[in-house]
Amino acid sequence: MPPQTHENSSPAGVAITSPITKYPSKRDIEFKSAWNWLEGKREDDGVYPYFRIHDKLYDLSGFVDSHPGGTFWLKETQGMDITESFECSHFTQLPENLLKKFYVKDITTPRTTAFTFKDDGFFRTLKRKVKPIWEKNGGSAPTVQMKFIIDSLVTAFFIFMFSAARFNNYYFALIAGLLLEFIMTVAHNFFHLKDNWRMFLFDLSTLSTRDWRISHALSHHIYPNTIYDFEISGFEPVFQFLPSKNKSFLYRILLIPKICFFMSINLHLEWVKSLIQVYRKERQFYIPDLFPIFQLVAMVYINGSFWMALKLWLAIHVTANFILHFTGVQAAHHHQHMFHEGDTYPDDKDWGVLQVIATRER
Repeated sequence: MPPQTHENSSPAGVAITSPITKYPSKRDIEFKSAWNWLEGKREDDGVYPYFRIHDKLYDLSGFVDSHPGGTFWLKETQGMDITESFECSHFTQLPENLLKKFYVKDITTPRTTAFTFKDDGFFRTLKRKVKPIWEKNGGSAPTVQMKFIIDSLVTAFFIFMFSAARFNNYYFALIAGLLLEFIMTVAHNFFHLKDNWRMFLFDLSTLSTRDWRISHALSHHIYPNTIYDFEISGFEPVFQFLPSKNKSFLYRILLIPKICFFMSINLHLEWVKSLIQVYRKERQFYIPDLFPIFQLVAMVYINGSFWMALKLWLAIHVTANFILHFTGVQAAHHHQHMFHEGDTYPDDKDWGVLQVIATRER
């Protein structure tokens, strides 16, 4: 692990060492959610109702319905600094030329994130070199093979889920759970893209596509392993991934039991929390939120027993949840050699550098 510095320590006991200039609002609230993260980011950036890209403000409100990537990305980020998202989502000059139509004024206040995007810097240089290869391979459009894979997984999932209910078979339920985790992994590729129906296959689990488009695409992938990464703060204080002086001896000895318990039920807790937020009017209701309920109702109808169907339903989702957490939380993002907020940051503030130092081959 790189050496740590403890200047600018945060309320969470973490030293802010990345090019983030402001401790995120709402980061340490008790009832954390992707939507609260979004509100906090909007509050920190302070440009509502406009959009900030570098040091210019744009009024994109009339462009939301025409956005080629779908309405979600612009609708939910209004009032925010979207510099990093804009830079990494567009490979051609057309979007920059189009922005001129929506220009409002320059802005002189410092950005809440001080990442750079110089023309001769690492990220833009890499993007120019990648562009012809990206175009040659079809751009960001999913391949026919990828569509076939996820469609096949979904078909197999329903076959094993309904077979588990029909024959009271836990082995079929476990296979259905494994297939569901595969679906979640592949559907994750689709919610990074423009709006499409296959991204909602992610909601066959107890997770929400719309929530994860915020927590995973807008937060984690844009600010990996920093103080702005919701996939870090969302686990606190149960898990503390960042170097922190607040970690107690009790926290350390309870870590393994917490992992074993948490990996199995966390996504159920997130689903219940989402429904509570809908009730409290802190989050909009979406039909896909009920996909897990629809599954349970169908299984009860086939099985005839609510309690037996519920046990099989839980076996499916606990299996999927455990595997997703084991591969994601444990293996994917938190190797000790990766940068985490609190570690010494390189002198180069180019945003592409963050993506490299917070990534490790698996």
